[in-house]
Amino acid sequence: MRKMKTPDFNYVFQCWDAYKQFHVTHGNSYRGKTFVQFDTGEVICIRSILKPNERRYYSELNVRIVGTTDDDMPKLYTKDGGEILRTWLNSCGSYQTLLVDECLGEVVRLDGRKTGLPASVPEHKRDSAYAYWGGSGHSPMGHPIAAKIPYRPTLEEKRAVAKTVDACRMWFELQDEAFRNRFWDALTPLTFLDALTVDFNSASDGTRVRIAKAGVVTSYAVERFERLYTAEGLARLRMGL
Repeated sequence: MRKMKTPDFNYVFQCWDAYKQFHVTHGNSYRGKTFVQFDTGEVICIRSILKPNERRYYSELNVRIVGTTDDDMPKLYTKDGGEILRTWLNSCGSYQTLLVDECLGEVVRLDGRKTGLPASVPEHKRDSAYAYWGGSGHSPMGHPIAAKIPYRPTLEEKRAVAKTVDACRMWFELQDEAFRNRFWDALTPLTFLDALTVDFNSASDGTRVRIAKAGVVTSYAVERFERLYTAEGLARLRMGL
């Protein structure tokens, strides 16, 4: 059975007050506790901002906390097997802190907010948790992982945009020098998807100049994944484990 590794509950060091339920902590440091294990088998992660030396493997739970800029960040995949490149994860404003369940090979995000976990997480734990496991046999629940993914055009789309770019550049070169010298200011390029909507014959002179001088750049879209998978996790998923 797929399950998170949890040590036997240590009744000697159990506490009660913080959650009104018996629990013990793991990953303790001078900066605070990182994980809370309950006598019901549930586990929550209660920190999302960790120093580099705290983004590490926690053997007692068989989980890893890693930043998307860290050298030991594993390759990640969607459930369909598509690879999510590290650069896509770091292009959404800043690096993201991820939690890797090494047993399942499943990855979720430790967001800087304690809101957004599924309603199925008990409320008194949801208010304190950045990630949650329901116990043996349960996948981790965290925040969606954001990725800024480039648009992948078809061959026909590439040809259409290339034709428009060539036509605009040729047209620009045929204009008189006085016209060409009007456009010394920095121009922003068109995104690929915007360029697909442009027809040379109906485009304004300003649009033609913009394409001729600044060109066309890749289009991106931010996608959010409930979870991603390591190579081992993807293999488990495909085998139905």
